[in-house]
Amino acid sequence: MGRLWWGDYTEAIYYVSLARFHGAADHDRMGEIAQVLLDAGAGPAGPVDAAETPVVAAASNDEPGAAAAWVEAGADPVGRGFAAPGSTALAHAV
Repeated sequence: MGRLWWGDYTEAIYYVSLARFHGAADHDRMGEIAQVLLDAGAGPAGPVDAAETPVVAAASNDEPGAAAAWVEAGADPVGRGFAAPGSTALAHAV
């Protein structure tokens, strides 16, 4: 596995949202992993000052299970992101 670039995203929830994109995951269980993190007390919204919310990061990077887990736990499906600023997670996924 090559070096992972996570930028400012040091929260565990971002690893789940971005792992496949960075070649660090080759399975479809990120939704389950997201749920484990939530059960352990992780907040679904991510840091207030992050450039992209975890739900948007997951949607943008083909992690629908993780995105669904964040939203079901209370994350706002409209969040900050790079691909479609101010849009829903669905718009970022598209």
